[in-house]
Amino acid sequence: MAEISLISHALQLRGKAYSYPLVGDICVSLCSCVENLKKPENMVAIVVAAYTDGLCSVVGDIIEGDGSSVGQDVVAHLNELVHKALR
Repeated sequence: MAEISLISHALQLRGKAYSYPLVGDICVSLCSCVENLKKPENMVAIVVAAYTDGLCSVVGDIIEGDGSSVGQDVVAHLNELVHKALR
């Protein structure tokens, strides 16, 4: 969990520095998810995969800026997925 949090914080800072604030938004969501876990075993593999896929899509498709409505939808769906998976 500590490693995921560390990497997420690093990506958050780098995303903003390199014109990918959407990466930062996704990482903020991931950090929130990790920090709100009561037990590390509660981290569901599908949640980690969803965040990884989201980050790869942003960088792979070169979605700079905040990604407009599509980017914000990605973050909202990740937050919803986390909420459902960690209930």
